[in-house]
Formats: sequence, structure tokens, C-alpha cells
Amino acid sequence: MCSNIKTLFELCAECIGNNFESVDTLSGIPSHLIQTLVDATVSSGKLTDRALNIFIRSGEIETLDLRGNNKITGLTVQQISRCTKLEDLNLKGCQQISSVSLNSLMINCSSLVKLNLHGCVQVSDTTFNMTSQSSLSTTLAHLNLSGCYSITNNALREIANFKRLETIDLAYAVNITDDGLRLLANGCSQLSDINLSYCVNIQSKGIQELAQRCRSIKNINLYGCRNITDSSVETLSRFCPQLESINLGECGNLTDASVRALAMKCHHLISLNLANNASITNNVIMFISSFCRKLRFLVLKRCSLLSDEAIIHLTRGCTSLESLDLDGCIQLTDRALGYLSTLKQLKELNLSFCKTFQFSSLLSLVGSCSKLQSLAIWGNSLSAKELTQLCANTELRIRVV
Repeated sequence: MCSNIKTLFELCAECIGNNFESVDTLSGIPSHLIQTLVDATVSSGKLTDRALNIFIRSGEIETLDLRGNNKITGLTVQQISRCTKLEDLNLKGCQQISSVSLNSLMINCSSLVKLNLHGCVQVSDTTFNMTSQSSLSTTLAHLNLSGCYSITNNALREIANFKRLETIDLAYAVNITDDGLRLLANGCSQLSDINLSYCVNIQSKGIQELAQRCRSIKNINLYGCRNITDSSVETLSRFCPQLESINLGECGNLTDASVRALAMKCHHLISLNLANNASITNNVIMFISSFCRKLRFLVLKRCSLLSDEAIIHLTRGCTSLESLDLDGCIQLTDRALGYLSTLKQLKELNLSFCKTFQFSSLLSLVGSCSKLQSLAIWGNSLSAKELTQLCANTELRIRVV
């Protein structure tokens, strides 16, 4: 009941953070409390170059979250470079930081384990010059470069020297190719989590090399990689059987063959996205149901060949499903809703643009799935009275247009 009551030190930290312009030194403050002061100052929006300099002189900063702060300057980054104990740095959305400044930071912050440069649009190959000779090659484990459009294979050549790298986000890195993935795979064999969504120049060969050399991969996002084919997914299935999450949305060249291989060999799958793959049929859902019994999150959006038979198979085997997206599966009927009602763990369901359902079937579904929290029914004509009935005596959140 009293869990939200702040300690005296937390209140003092807030006060100092809100009035940091009056602070000249942190002498006398125990080293283990400096980080709390840093966090409070950042939260108050009062972290100026001057304040950062005072914190850096203490030598105790381990975590720094500056996401979305467009006031960050080259001088700020130069100061951050002096934080020898810094392990976790979040610069997400700091668009004013130059590639040269970031390069200095990466060379000098010798203890960095986690670095988030998501949306730092000035990141380029220059950012990674000479970083292979820095301590990052033995410390950095998590790197987020999502939205850093300018990086090419040359950046991956340097990143490949980060031998401890476990996770990397390269979403929207539209200039990288199979050659870059080969370089990355050769150097970073410990990779377990990689995001390649909308890396539109990647082909199947690059994914195959990645799978063969990085056999610890558990999570991979290939959304929008439209050039990959069945051979890439089949290779992933063979060499990375411990896969837990794979996103194959908008991979329009895939057929049942690749998803069948995935289902038969990757029995630990928890999350699978097959959105907008129009060639997926009922047969592949039968394999998913038979072999992927741990599946909790499934996206079948606009898989327009699926019929009620797919839902029958699915509900017989994947009884742990918590989230299911059937948006645009236009062949489904009330019969499918009857089987969906048996999914007792279901929390989120998307039935948008499935226009053949009767209101009575929807009402029965809502009544049967007691854990259902969100129901999307865009593109379905329901009256205000019917919507009221759906929500009656429940906390269900309905999205409808």
C-alpha cells in the first residue's frame, strides 16, 4: 500500500535535479548515490553540459539515458567520452550528434556494454572507424542502429570485431547487403538477437551465412526483406533450432515449404509473424499446430488463403495462444469463431475486415474468452447498441471504425 512513497534520498535527489544550476560539486555525496542523482537530473530535463561535467568529475556514472534530447551537442558527447565506467548509454533520437563525435565516444568509452543509437540519423560508417582497436571489441554486447540509414557494409566490417556482441538492431539499414551480413556473421558468432527488418537489399544467401555461423540466434526479425526465399528460412530452421521468435511479415516470396520446415524443427517458437504472405495455406497451419505447442503470439494478417480449417487446426494444438492477428483473413466464418472461443489464454484478437461474422458469434466469443482484453474489428459494421453489448460487464478494449 505504501510502495509508491519515496525515500528521503529520492526526494532530495529530485530537489537537486530540479535545481542543478546551483550545484558546483558533488563532494561529500557517497559514490553509490551519484547514479540516482544523474537519473533525477536527466528526468528533470536539467542535464546541461555544465551539469554533465560535474557528474563526470565524480567518475561514478554507469548508466546514462538521454533519449530524445535534441540539445545534446558535440561538447556533450566529448564529455561523455570521459565516463570510463559508463556501461549503458541511450542516445535514441539524438539527431544532432555528428558521426565524428560518436566515433570519439565509441573509441574512448572503454566499458560500454549497451549502446542505443536508434534514430541517430548522422550515424555513418565513419562512426565505427578504428573502433576495432578499442576496448569495445571485448565489452560491447548490445547495439541498436535502427533507423541509421547511412551505414553500409563498411560499418559491419568494423562491428564484426565486437566479439561479445549478442544483440544488434539494423532495421532500415537499406544499404547493407549479403556481403555485410557475411562479415558480421564471421566475427560475431555469439549473436542471439538480430533485427534486419526492411533491409531491402538482403538476399537469401546472406541469411544462410548468418544462420550457419551464428547458431545461437533465438530472435530474428526479417519483416520487409522481400528478396529472401524458402531456402533462407529452411537454413535458419536447420542451424538455429532454438529459435523463439521470427518475423517473416512482408516476405512475399515464401511458400508453405519454408514455414513447414520452421514448424518441424523449431519447437521452441513463441512468436511467429507471417503477415502479408498471400501464399500461406491451411496445410502449413496444420504443421504449426502439431509442432509449435509453445506458440503464444501469431500474426496471420492478410493470409487470404486461410479458411476455417486453419483455425480448427490451430486451436487444437496451439492452446497457449495469447495474441492472434487474423486481420484480412476474408474466408473465415462464424464456424472459425466457435473454435477461437476455446482459446482460454487469448488476450488480444484482431478480426478486422473479416466481414462474414454474425454479431451473435462475436458475443459468444467475448463471453467464452474470459482473459480477452483487446478485440480489433476495424471494417466490420456494428451498431452502437451491439458495441455496448460486447463491452458489457467486461474490461474489453474494442477497436472499431
